[in-house]
Amino acid sequence: MRMIQISEVVGKDIFVRILFPVFKKLCNDSVWGVRRAAVEMLPEIAKMCPMEVKNGVIIEIFKKFSVDSSKWVKTAAF
Repeated sequence: MRMIQISEVVGKDIFVRILFPVFKKLCNDSVWGVRRAAVEMLPEIAKMCPMEVKNGVIIEIFKKFSVDSSKWVKTAAF
C-alpha cells in the first residue's frame, strides 16, 4: 500500500513514468507472494492510471495473474 500512498503524493505523471514500471516489474517477480501482493494492489493502481494504460497494460497484467502458476495469485486476482 505504500506505493499507493507515495503515488498520491507525487502525482500521476511521476506515477506513470517512474512508479508504474516498478509495479510492472513486481508483477513478474519469481516469488508468488510478491505477485500476490501486486495483484491485490491492482485495483488501486488502475485507479491512478490513464484510460489507455487501463485498457492495455492493466488488462494484460490481470490476464497474466488469472493464469498464474500459483493458486494464491489466481485466487487473489478473482
